[in-house]
Amino acid sequence: MKRIIHIDQNDLSRSGINANRVRYGLTLLEVIIALGIFLASMSAISQLISNGTQASIQGRLMTQAIMRCESKMAEVIAGVEAMEAVEDVPFADDENWLWSMEVVAGPEEGLLELYVFVQYVGGSTLSNTSFSLNRFVRDPQIWVDAALAEEEAALAAEEEAL
Repeated sequence: MKRIIHIDQNDLSRSGINANRVRYGLTLLEVIIALGIFLASMSAISQLISNGTQASIQGRLMTQAIMRCESKMAEVIAGVEAMEAVEDVPFADDENWLWSMEVVAGPEEGLLELYVFVQYVGGSTLSNTSFSLNRFVRDPQIWVDAALAEEEAALAAEEEAL
């Protein structure tokens, strides 16, 4: 014989048990899943920030390398620096920046090709950068030789006149 028990809602509410109560809060599983999603998103965001920082540093260093290389090439063309080959000479304002220059004969007589190479040697491989420029210039020795020849010709003409 089976016995059927009938529970009245009024009896449950009187005893402190509410069959229709609304549950407030989260279960442990929901908290763990939310925490996992949060940690994964924070990891992705920190990687994006790291990549952005590295790109910013590389961009800044490349801009400085270009400016330093152009500046050094202008100094050589203007005659501030000698037009001769040098290797790994540090800049006066920052010894992490090095510059080198190579002078080779150009494709035509009286023409030189200058190669200026600037590099930054930082503490890590991510901060190392370099830039190079090349430019064709007239050989300054031709101007010196022409001026000496003109001066000698003027002296010879002066001596003949006496």
